[in-house]
Amino acid sequence: MVFSSLCGVLRGSRTRVPARTGPMPTAVVVSVLSHEHIDSLRARFDPATARGMPAHVTILYPFATLEELRSGVLDRLAEICGRMHAFDFCLERFGTFPGVTYLVPEPADEFTKMTAAIASELPAWPPYSGAYSEIIPHLTIAQHHRVPRAERRGLESVLPIRCSAVALDVLCEDEGGWRVFASVDLGGTSSSRR
Repeated sequence: MVFSSLCGVLRGSRTRVPARTGPMPTAVVVSVLSHEHIDSLRARFDPATARGMPAHVTILYPFATLEELRSGVLDRLAEICGRMHAFDFCLERFGTFPGVTYLVPEPADEFTKMTAAIASELPAWPPYSGAYSEIIPHLTIAQHHRVPRAERRGLESVLPIRCSAVALDVLCEDEGGWRVFASVDLGGTSSSRR
């Protein structure tokens, strides 16, 4: 199943990434640490949360299967990430796509550069299967639900939320939901598999 929180969106586009058959792909994301306001809204308004999807900004989806990761792709990703740098960002304001409410991470270009760098060195997995010409970094808050004004104001009152991107998580989905398969440090080559 493809979740909107993993779908890149071209401004004004209603195109969806086609579902894949066969082995389930993974996702490469910058996970965002737990935050009371974000977690509360996502639990109520983002169905992916119930399947274990953490708050995150997507870097690449769909990505390699678990078999491909184990056959050297994870090592290659760690090598690429070793040449990148950790950075701080803020969740600044709300944005919307059709059916999706999200938070905008700034500076957004750090995320788009990261996506472009990884995709150029691992071209078998273009962002969102190449469905979009512009990738818009975002952290999904709600899918297919309107966030009530009072709830939205509650989160706006604590913005901006400061965050750090120090690693990329590789998420995989199975019958039990989404889980972190591995974490790869930015600026180093260590990775941990779970």
